[in-house]
Amino acid sequence: MTALGWADVRWLHVEGRYNYEALHTGSVFLGMRAAWSSLVRLKITPMLGGTFGDLVGLVPALRFSLGWWKLDLSSESEFVVDLHDASRSFFYDWTELGFSPLGWLRVGAVMERDQIIQNSLLVQRGLFAGVSLHFVSLTLYEFNIGWASPTFVLAASATF
Repeated sequence: MTALGWADVRWLHVEGRYNYEALHTGSVFLGMRAAWSSLVRLKITPMLGGTFGDLVGLVPALRFSLGWWKLDLSSESEFVVDLHDASRSFFYDWTELGFSPLGWLRVGAVMERDQIIQNSLLVQRGLFAGVSLHFVSLTLYEFNIGWASPTFVLAASATF
């Protein structure tokens, strides 16, 4: 099970995770958030973090989202520098292209490059569908159907 939480206070972004970059590993991040909004909405959050546990590392990261009409593109990318063994350093990315036909429904495509899902594919790809009610959201992701053994991820979130 992966857990993560974050808080944004004005421009400051603080984030903590567990089992995200690697199993039995925690991570913490600090970042600065910037946003622009008009016809096109853009949010950018450069972050610097570190991992501890089975993986000890330094992690520069970038999160961004771009939205227009009912379409959105979001991505979180990071480079994990393993401080014990530089040859184990890796690039991580989670990118979504979403469409929200209704205010409570979001569907789309997702791709992920990580170290947790173990199969023959360098990049996991799939589809997702999510629903929101007030401040709670549930999203189901499926990866790799037709390419490798399928993997399913269920994400639950609450916004305050």
